[in-house]
Amino acid sequence: LAPAFGIPVPFKPIHIFDYLDKRLDDLKGQIKPLGQKVAYQRSCSNRLVPETQPWVDEIFRKIGAERPERKYDRENALCCGAVFQAQQRDDLADDVQKRNLDDMAAAGAKYCVFSCPACLFTLGESVLKRGIMPILMNDLCQIALGEGMKGG
Repeated sequence: LAPAFGIPVPFKPIHIFDYLDKRLDDLKGQIKPLGQKVAYQRSCSNRLVPETQPWVDEIFRKIGAERPERKYDRENALCCGAVFQAQQRDDLADDVQKRNLDDMAAAGAKYCVFSCPACLFTLGESVLKRGIMPILMNDLCQIALGEGMKGG
């Protein structure tokens, strides 16, 4: 939106997945494959940019993470439920969250990776209660690079 308001942008903005994908190429010698099943919580914003999906698969491939087949993934991804909660429709939020969490658990996911902080905030505690580690995509990449979690 900056150019629309006459604000110059002295760089080309790119999606964080694009950045991570390229950065993993630069650091490929440092990657320690995770060897874990990872559920991806596709955010509402990423549904509007379907071109991000190949990056998710490529990042997972590069870090040795398995994206298991799930009923509620990719084009069938479910909302985290925040929109329903904001509309005070806890019944709908509870329903989509339960189906989503049951699906992640049935797939044997060790991690649930998020690209959206709002999704992480909304689902993170419930994911953790299922024995699945909630994590942002960049943090998952850091683990594969042997850097561990930052700031935590």
